[in-house]
Order: sequence, then structure tokens, then C-alpha cells
Amino acid sequence: MFFYFVKKLLVAYLNLVDINTTAQPVNGLRSEIAGCLNAATHLSLQVDDYPLPARDLLQSRVRSIPFAAVLPANEAPTGPPAPAGIYSPAINDGYYVMLEPLSVGAHTCISPELLPDAITLLPLSM
Repeated sequence: MFFYFVKKLLVAYLNLVDINTTAQPVNGLRSEIAGCLNAATHLSLQVDDYPLPARDLLQSRVRSIPFAAVLPANEAPTGPPAPAGIYSPAINDGYYVMLEPLSVGAHTCISPELLPDAITLLPLSM
């Protein structure tokens, strides 16, 4: 994965999208995924050898406004599978991290809490 940027890089640290496949209102979609995200109380992220403060991670939760999601045929990773179409409302809820510009070279982001058996969460080649 290659990133070329001069400004900042927004990384989706932990996020979920929920789409309306029946007749769910926005509040119903939010409540479906709230338990998972509310349980994320021990977040940690390290970029190269520098840990980000956990307080900053917990304060980086963003809830989207409702939007329409377009699912292409045979390509949407939904569970259970949903047919191609336009689904509304849809919502996104999660934690995001804004990284300052990194130097040229390889960089690694790790998060032991999210991927305990993996060390590299996001390799960045600059």
C-alpha cells in the first residue's frame, strides 16, 4: 500500500458501517453497532515506535450523518449478503486518527488490542 501525501493522513482506526436492508430508522442502525464501539475502552495505536495517547484515541470517535450506500453486484462485503442496489439510510460510526506527514520510507502502525495475533496493522511505504 503506497501513500504519497504532504499534508495529513486520516486513518480509520476502528469503524463500522450499517446499512438499512429492511425498514430500519437511523436510530435502529446506530443501536445495532453501538455495543461494539462502546465496548472499545482500551484503545492503543503505535506509529513506528511512538504510541499515541489513549485519551486522544477515545476522543476521536465520529458518527456520520445518514447517507445512501450504493452496493455493486457481487462485490459488497455485507453480512448477510445484500443484493446490489441503493440503500438508505446508512451510517458510519468509529474512531479515526489524523497522522502528521511521515518521512519517506516504510512505516508501521500497530494495535495489539484490535489485532492481538498480528503485529502490522497498516504498513505505510512513503
